Amino acid sequence: MMTKLNLIIVLCTVMLMGCGVQERTYTPEEIVETCGFSERTREFNMRGSDSINVMPSKSTVDKHFEFMDFYIFESSHDAKKAFRNTENWFREIEEEGDDYRKGWLAGVCDADIEEYEYLTGNMIVIVQMQCVSTWGEVVAEEGSEPEQKKEPDPESLKAYEEAKKIWSMEYRNEIIDLMRETFN
Repeated sequence: MMTKLNLIIVLCTVMLMGCGVQERTYTPEEIVETCGFSERTREFNMRGSDSINVMPSKSTVDKHFEFMDFYIFESSHDAKKAFRNTENWFREIEEEGDDYRKGWLAGVCDADIEEYEYLTGNMIVIVQMQCVSTWGEVVAEEGSEPEQKKEPDPESLKAYEEAKKIWSMEYRNEIIDLMRETFN
């Protein structure tokens, strides 16, 4: 009788342990290998939580990875704490869920930067989705005529058109989709 009771207790314990959701644990080496980066890391304290920042470099796997910045924490608890504490980085949050946040960064001079943060296991992935420069905007003083803007040179215009293609909404969504499919 005692053996049956012990067996039932052990089985129930194993079943309950199996039901617990185990968070994914990432390592810097895994990110470097998955993304095809040369290893570029640094220690980084994100809002009170220590992490290892795997910085993007030229990818041998997929160019979309080159726009992702990875912050790997000791535990998923530390990553969640840091994620909660980065909310005030934004002046405007457009979308938000349990594991992501997308919006415009606060405190950036001369530009508007849209950022996407993704929390998965012990890691936060950050992608700067677009940067809209506000540098050099001409503001006319009261009672005066605004300055005429100069026509951009052909090289600058070509670079601008190329950047527009890269940062199209479709391209940004491809980055997010790849990030969420690869690191889930």
